[in-house]
Amino acid sequence: MHWKTKTGILFSLLTIFFTQDMLCQKEWSDSIVVEGERFTLEKMYRNNAKEDLANGDTLMIRFGLTLFTSELNDLAEKYGFRFLGICTGSAKGYGYYNDEVIKSLAKRNGVNWWENFLKEESKLKIDSIKPLPMRKTN
Repeated sequence: MHWKTKTGILFSLLTIFFTQDMLCQKEWSDSIVVEGERFTLEKMYRNNAKEDLANGDTLMIRFGLTLFTSELNDLAEKYGFRFLGICTGSAKGYGYYNDEVIKSLAKRNGVNWWENFLKEESKLKIDSIKPLPMRKTN
């Protein structure tokens, strides 16, 4: 492959990477205007949550690397949702998404359901990922 092609591909990938990163940050993209309508990060994530809920997908998003144990998944199921772990995007945006899910599930679980869930979750013994066993050497 010619060096100009490699450089072009690298530049394109870096541009995509940094553009995605900037768009996920509130400082760079608080809102955009398309055909006279203002779209904000908050509006986008809240609308995504409403669409998912309307389609029967009741998801609570955990941002970052998270270990979901069977006990935690059972607890989530008790309250009527499933966890989804995501490592890319906007943590603040997922907060807006989760807020819509929490409001929606209040109809099913009662007003203080989220606090009750968090109390029950804190009682679970969630182990971190166990390290791989040591390799025996001769």
